[in-house]
Amino acid sequence: MTGAVSQKNSRRESPDADLLERCGRGDRRAFEELVERYQEAVYNLCYRLLSDREEANDVAQETFVRAYCSLQDFRGGKFSIWLLRIANHLCVDHLRRRRLMPLSLEEIAENGPEMTGEGSRFEAAVEQRLWVQAAVARLPLPYRQVVVLHYFEGLSCEEMAAVLQRPVNTVKTHLRRARQRLREELTKE
Repeated sequence: MTGAVSQKNSRRESPDADLLERCGRGDRRAFEELVERYQEAVYNLCYRLLSDREEANDVAQETFVRAYCSLQDFRGGKFSIWLLRIANHLCVDHLRRRRLMPLSLEEIAENGPEMTGEGSRFEAAVEQRLWVQAAVARLPLPYRQVVVLHYFEGLSCEEMAAVLQRPVNTVKTHLRRARQRLREELTKE
């Protein structure tokens, strides 16, 4: 009985509690609001793990479909963490099916946003951004996951551990090793 009460209390304390309660009563508009709230974060995670806009779009949509169909399985806590966990699992499954090879700088530039304009500062910033994205894309998947979740999604090590369903110390180790690999990669001449 106490577990059920604390579960309900943690849902109410969550910033998404009201929307989740409305979803539980069958209010589809409430779920649409959750989608609007988290679609950018889910898409960004998918894009940074998959490095392909169309695939990221497909996987992000599948994330929300799975979440909607599994709302009864949500056990409280942060809805965003639960949602990013679903997205991460779907991306990993997608990469396994695709057998992702590391992308080259040209492939990332081809998939990146169209950028126009002249000026050495702008061009240098674009080139540096693409160079970093290429380095991240070449990391092994466990390292890429923690880099994306930490630096692009702003999650703490504890939150990353919840998303990835790994021990916090493993996440910290992967993040430390990923930083080292990126440092080595980005300081090559």
